[in-house]
Amino acid sequence: MREFLERAFDLRQIKMHLLEAIKIGFGAALAVVICTLLGLPHPSAAGTVALLTIMVQTRKQTVSLIYKRLISYALAVGLSWMIFPRVHPGYIAYGLYLFLIVFILWTIGWKDTLSVNAVFGTVFLLDQNFSMMNIFLEFCVLLVGMVIAFVLNLYQPDKTIASLVYEQICMVEVDLMDGLGELADSICGTRRANADSKTLTHILEDAEKGRALIAKYTQNKLLAKDEWVLSYLELCFAQYSLLHVLAGQIEVNPIKTEGHFGVMQYVEQLAESVSDYIPPEDLLETNRKLVAKIEANADGQLDSTTQKILLIVLYNLGSLKNPVGFGILDCRIV
Repeated sequence: MREFLERAFDLRQIKMHLLEAIKIGFGAALAVVICTLLGLPHPSAAGTVALLTIMVQTRKQTVSLIYKRLISYALAVGLSWMIFPRVHPGYIAYGLYLFLIVFILWTIGWKDTLSVNAVFGTVFLLDQNFSMMNIFLEFCVLLVGMVIAFVLNLYQPDKTIASLVYEQICMVEVDLMDGLGELADSICGTRRANADSKTLTHILEDAEKGRALIAKYTQNKLLAKDEWVLSYLELCFAQYSLLHVLAGQIEVNPIKTEGHFGVMQYVEQLAESVSDYIPPEDLLETNRKLVAKIEANADGQLDSTTQKILLIVLYNLGSLKNPVGFGILDCRIV
């Protein structure tokens, strides 16, 4: 299951990277051509603006970046006018310009506009022309690059991104099922080292990929209605981390009992709930009954160490409140 998901995930990512490369190449070339036909100065700067704006990859980020580029252009012009005619030699002037604009933009949290402002700083440094006409013409160059990037970034492969989100979450759920299986094996004393098992670091990497994809998806939709999936993904990772720790602790301190009072079966039921919907109320009620039964230990079947370990397992599983995923076979982002 996981191998199939990984292959599908990799193929869709290649498709998205190819699309981005086409958009960037086409957009940058088109910006240069339009500026050349209009007789604007430095047409290559428009290509660079288009490239750097298309790279943000989402509609929401594109709109935000265009707004910041327009405002920061005025800052770039003002600093250029104050520094370049008055400070010599040129490399000192450009270094001072970069120092000030980096400090200002990073302070206000607009460092994503720095690259374009560096380009126009270079243009003004070389031309030393601060007439209103030249400032307007350079602004037109900026505008051409941004408009082309905006138009191209209106098209986003939403269905592909949604599929990637779905597959990434499913991979995390598969890991969660494996973690529950490891815990069950630890309880019955059959857990063995598995060279293919995922480490917490790898699980965290999967979770971070999922977070990035979900953020991209919601930003392209320009809506926040799907952001709940982020909380779900974080819950899955928290669950896996807990299971990993519990399984390791039981392996170090094996419990001594034959029946386990149904705890192992309960953990296996939790694993089933990841792919097959089981009402969380039923699972929590089972947890409550098991806790009461083990706490009572009516026939003295459990020694004190085993009793404590099983209770720790159940307390922790119960604290997750809703251990049920929305289903490997059912999860869809729509």
